[in-house]
Amino acid sequence: MAKYSMIVSWSEDDNCYIVVVPDLPSCMADGKTSQVAVENAQAIISEWIETAELLGRDILKSLFNSKNFQRTKCENSPCPFSFFQQHSIFFQSFRGNISSVI
Repeated sequence: MAKYSMIVSWSEDDNCYIVVVPDLPSCMADGKTSQVAVENAQAIISEWIETAELLGRDILKSLFNSKNFQRTKCENSPCPFSFFQQHSIFFQSFRGNISSVI
């Protein structure tokens, strides 16, 4: 199975951990513990890939990884990463309550 980065965060509103897989659109999971949330996300990643294959869609490669984090100089932030600058629209969509995205 391909390896994808995951973002794990606690949701006060949902009272559980939320996992977002940035490389796979709408690929998210949750769990009462961070470990359960990651395990659930691994299952969802497999299902996401299986569904994409059934629909004849491209399987996206992992771009959200340490190879793509390059420190850049910026006046507004002490150490931003170029990946976040290039994908700012994606991250802006998660500023609100994660429940509204699901």
